[in-house]
Amino acid sequence: MKKTIFIAGFFFLGGVSIKPVKLKPIQWIPLQIHESSDICLSPDGNHFFIVDDGGKLYETDLTGKVTKEAAGHSGDDDFEAVCTDGKDIYVMEETARIVLVYDAATLTRTRVIPLFYSGARNEGFESITFNPEKKTFILITEKDPVLIREY
Repeated sequence: MKKTIFIAGFFFLGGVSIKPVKLKPIQWIPLQIHESSDICLSPDGNHFFIVDDGGKLYETDLTGKVTKEAAGHSGDDDFEAVCTDGKDIYVMEETARIVLVYDAATLTRTRVIPLFYSGARNEGFESITFNPEKKTFILITEKDPVLIREY
C-alpha cells in the first residue's frame, strides 16, 4: 500500500488570531511506510528520518525510498515524533512516555529516556524538537490541556 507525505508548515503566535492561509503542496512523495507519524530532515539535507504508528523508525532518501530500518521494534509501540541533533535520533513513544535514542549513522538504539508525565494512554507527548543552543528538548502534548514542556 502506497502512502504519501505532504510537507507543510504553520506558525502559531500565542494569543494572536491570524487568518489561515491555504497551503499548497510543492511536492508529493510516495512512501512504502504504513501510517507515518512524523518526519525529520537530516542535518546534511540528504535524507529523512520517519516514524510510524507501529513503532518503526526509517531512514529514506529524498525520493521516499527506504534506505534503512531500525531493528528491535515490537510493533506495539506508538511512535509519534522524531528529531535529530545530527549525532543521535530521538523518537517520542507516546504510550510508554519515553524517548528512544538511536545512533543516526546505524539506526541502532543506544538508550531510553523515561519521561515523568501521567495521563490517559493516548494523551501523551505528540511532538519533540531539539534546541541546540540550550541543549534541551521541547515536547508538546496532544489533548487538553495542551502542555509544552522543556527537558
